[in-house]
Amino acid sequence: MHAIDDTTLLLEEWSKWIWINRGVVRGFPSQAIYARQISNRPEPMISDLVAGEVDYAVAQLCSRNEDMGRAVAMYFISGVSLRELGRKMGYSVRKTTEMVNAGVAQVSDALDSE
Repeated sequence: MHAIDDTTLLLEEWSKWIWINRGVVRGFPSQAIYARQISNRPEPMISDLVAGEVDYAVAQLCSRNEDMGRAVAMYFISGVSLRELGRKMGYSVRKTTEMVNAGVAQVSDALDSE
């Protein structure tokens, strides 16, 4: 079983991989404001294979629970605080924190099943 800390690290590295390998994030309308961050992101310390597995796990989460998947993806990809993320999504900080934590746990479970 992936520890939540390990999954969090994988998601952080996945977010770097997204920016480096895709240039822009698809499906997130507010991506233009983060485009300038591409050059500021360090190289990911994750292989394409592992990043693809994480990407697939996040995509599965998005298909099962769109809000939770969006919260996880936006939190890691954009690097905003939970407060800012909650404001953008129309949720309280508590609800946003619960969604991100539950989403990370579901990504961890999905990675364990692969």
